[in-house]
Amino acid sequence: MYLDAASRIPRAKWAYSDEMQVLTSQRIAEISGLTGGGLLLYALLAGGDYSPGVAGCGPVIALGLARCFGDDLLSAIRCIDVGGGHKAEEVFKELRDRICSELKTNSRGFLAFCHPAVATGFPETFPDPDVLELYHNPAISTSSRELVNSAGLAGSWPF
Repeated sequence: MYLDAASRIPRAKWAYSDEMQVLTSQRIAEISGLTGGGLLLYALLAGGDYSPGVAGCGPVIALGLARCFGDDLLSAIRCIDVGGGHKAEEVFKELRDRICSELKTNSRGFLAFCHPAVATGFPETFPDPDVLELYHNPAISTSSRELVNSAGLAGSWPF
């Protein structure tokens, strides 16, 4: 399986099989509790194809934070798209501050416990704009796009 900003994600149905299964964003949300923004934030925090993620922020912490702030990340991206790149620093600083506060307090209860050390070491440059761009506007092949949009699943890419 690969993660990008798609609303549909193809994955191998069985190991060592050419058969593919397409997961819709709705099904992924049902299974994991993550929206498209949550998947994007999860990859930025836990690491993925384009970066190692945030130090100390493994899959469990990333999942909790992605459930809390995934939609906020998409709102921040949309705000920057409308307001221009000069707003990026301000918008992402606010998101970083909220993430760090949640790491310290677990006020929303999505984390197993507080993680003040992760908050203290949280990068002031999060999210890396180059990595965000790679996930937000992925370059995919024509054949991948055709696969994702096949079988009556045609639709727009949500990001």
